[in-house]
Amino acid sequence: MAKVYVPGQKQNTIAIDLGDGLSISPLSLFPIPITQYRNGRVIGYGTGFLMKPYEEGPGFLVTNYHVLTARHPREPSRLMPGYPDSPDELEFPLMSFENDRVNWRTGSIKDVASKDFVFLEHPDREKGVDLVALRLAAPADALPVYLERLELSDDIRMEAGADAFIVGFPFMGDQKLGNEHNYPIWKRASIASEPDFPVDSLPKIYVDSASRPGMSGSPVFLRSHSEEVFVNQKQYDLYQQLVNGKGDVLEFLSELDTADLKPHRVAKFRFIGVYSGRVGAPAEESLQLGIVWKAEALKALFTVDAFAKHPFPID
Repeated sequence: MAKVYVPGQKQNTIAIDLGDGLSISPLSLFPIPITQYRNGRVIGYGTGFLMKPYEEGPGFLVTNYHVLTARHPREPSRLMPGYPDSPDELEFPLMSFENDRVNWRTGSIKDVASKDFVFLEHPDREKGVDLVALRLAAPADALPVYLERLELSDDIRMEAGADAFIVGFPFMGDQKLGNEHNYPIWKRASIASEPDFPVDSLPKIYVDSASRPGMSGSPVFLRSHSEEVFVNQKQYDLYQQLVNGKGDVLEFLSELDTADLKPHRVAKFRFIGVYSGRVGAPAEESLQLGIVWKAEALKALFTVDAFAKHPFPID
């Protein structure tokens, strides 16, 4: 049974029935596959995810600058390899929930290359920071899974050599990898540079991973494991009373069944940033080094208000 966070509900989560014996990581419901169109024709793929930085404000689709424009953030006059022009539409699936089942509907943001389309870019875009945020009004029946609603852990230390996963939608040729349920591929990586010492004096790090095109804009997570003991609500309440100095030790112990106190191995995840392609690709693919813009870089998207328009708009 997977849980999805639903904004606006009185209870913070709803339980989604995937079918008998089936399960899914809640993080697999987070990344969004993006299809890039130009004049109604598919010209490429990418990945994005949703953020809602202010509770009462709008939601945003976050991805790379080059996914939105097919251009290099440092030099917008340069198209990315293989692109005939910038996309004029981004299409993506949006999750909905009907009759205890997950369903998908098609959403899109049109005219993204028009002279009137406005988006948020990182204030250091000219230095190469490859991040944008596009305002997105989700339909009333959609279940947007926002970064701020995920159950994540901030106490996982990010250090060189640590295990990480790029969670997105790669493709090879014209074939997008994954499945018909819009669930992503988890591409293993490891932190390849010292995270406390930014690369090029920018909020980015390198990861060691043989990633593929289409994963640009993917969220990146650290993973660790811990041993935890699960208790019922009454046991938890009694424990909290003890912690606050108001409980009775004997009452707490009488509620415990040692047979149920076996530790369980639990995976924990920390969001560390946004993937934006390989170093030197495609000329130096053998390096297998990927660029990740650190989570802290996202804050500037919503605090500096660096509004932007397409560098080469369609008239």
